[in-house]
Amino acid sequence: MTLKALLCTAAIIALVATTSCKKDQPEAAAPNDTAVAEPGANQGDETTAAPETPAAKPTEEPASDGAMTNEQKAEAGFKMIEDMVQIMVDNKGNCDAMADRLSTFLDDNAALIASGKEWDKDPEFKQLFDEKYKDRLEAVMTPMMEAMTECQANEKLKSVMQRLADE
Repeated sequence: MTLKALLCTAAIIALVATTSCKKDQPEAAAPNDTAVAEPGANQGDETTAAPETPAAKPTEEPASDGAMTNEQKAEAGFKMIEDMVQIMVDNKGNCDAMADRLSTFLDDNAALIASGKEWDKDPEFKQLFDEKYKDRLEAVMTPMMEAMTECQANEKLKSVMQRLADE
């Protein structure tokens, strides 16, 4: 799986899996849709937000001369994925904050995401990435899914995840 495919897969799996999980559950109000707030419940405003976590710094982008090795490219790409998952985990249950922080993260890492599209055209890069990061990808999928499940009905987060799939 290439870097671009991995990012798209993460976004699509998060959207599809949370939607299919919703179908398997009895009809109930989705998180953030309750009429009466429970103490500490997320109502989408910053007054109930989890403590602010610093935004992950953009991962170093490649030099304009393409000096990064495939190993460095793969590590930079996977570091970006791990940082995205950490944002999801840190904001689990606070869907609007998760969406805001992920959107900022996508903005901050736009150059790396664009570079990843180019890297994916290299068969040697694809092979290295697939072989080296398969187990680590599987390890980050569970916490990502757990964090995303709580926000399955949040339109703001759906929009950010769609943006990720489209990039």
